[in-house]
Amino acid sequence: APPRDVSELDRFASRTSGHRWLGEEDIAELEPDLAGRFRRGLFFPDEAHLDPRRAMAALHDKLVAMGVLFRFATDGEGLPGFNYEVDCRGIAANDAALRGVRGE
Repeated sequence: APPRDVSELDRFASRTSGHRWLGEEDIAELEPDLAGRFRRGLFFPDEAHLDPRRAMAALHDKLVAMGVLFRFATDGEGLPGFNYEVDCRGIAANDAALRGVRGE
C-alpha cells in the first residue's frame, strides 16, 4: 500500500482472514510490474483476479459453441420462449425494473 493508505491496510487486515503480509521483495516476486511501488501488502492465496473483457469474450465464444443465441441492442420484447434476459448496460442504465448490484 502507498504510505497514505497504510492505516487502511492495517484496518482491512484486522477485519479479514486467510491472508499473509508481503514485503517489498515478496510483492516484486509475485507481481514484477509492482516492484518498488509498495513496501508491504496483503496476499490472499485463495482469491483470484481476471481480466473481465477476456473472460466475457471467452464466455461468449463458449456459449455460442454450445448453441446459445445472443441478441444485442434489443429490449427483450417479442422474444418468446427464452428463459433468461441479461442486461449488460451497467448500473447507469437506470431501469426501474432492474436492480443494479455494484461489485458482485
